[in-house]
Amino acid sequence: MSNEREARQGRQAVLQVIREAHTPLAVADIAEQVGLHINTVRGHLELLVHLGIVSRETEHRGGRGRPRVLYELAPDEPRQQDAYKTLAAALANELSIIGGTDQRTADDAGLLWARALVDEGRLRPTASAEEAVAQVTTLFTELGFDASTEPLGDRIYLRACPYTAIRDAFPGVCEIHLGLLRGSLAVTESGLSVRDFDIDARPGLCVAHLAPPSLHPSVAEKKESS
Repeated sequence: MSNEREARQGRQAVLQVIREAHTPLAVADIAEQVGLHINTVRGHLELLVHLGIVSRETEHRGGRGRPRVLYELAPDEPRQQDAYKTLAAALANELSIIGGTDQRTADDAGLLWARALVDEGRLRPTASAEEAVAQVTTLFTELGFDASTEPLGDRIYLRACPYTAIRDAFPGVCEIHLGLLRGSLAVTESGLSVRDFDIDARPGLCVAHLAPPSLHPSVAEKKESS
């Protein structure tokens, strides 16, 4: 937990320096003021930019030398429609700080998230597998993906991942999305589940392969096989 607390404190320190600055700052300037390694500061900035709290732009100047990337507070608060995007990035960040994102932990987080979405009315139980797939596809569209399915409804295609820029810094994003996908199907009570999840099946494309209720092993079968 100390690593998690230190990371939060570092991120808050970075944000405070940017808030108090009268002009946009470069990474090196921020790192010097907060006393953190420049790569650590870059990680904090990547998340803050992704959350819409901080903006960045390349410095315009004449002469030789590579232009600097400058950071300042974003002009507007994060938009409401970016709430899912914000939460996914934050969850991945926190889980990676704790010590890596194992899929079981991500599944637990995804199920809790999905239950909250039921309370909001964004997901609902249904006996129709087709409607369940449509609900989940709509949810991932709201997350910022180009999400679609096919007539058979046994696959969900996730294109144009809006989290590509932070996957290296926060690799738990993919596990979180699989956890949310599993949790979302579970709360629809349709009996559908994720049979397989192909990350980067092709460049820019992830594919969730769904299993119908008839393919689920019964409790008795599970006990016999254990």
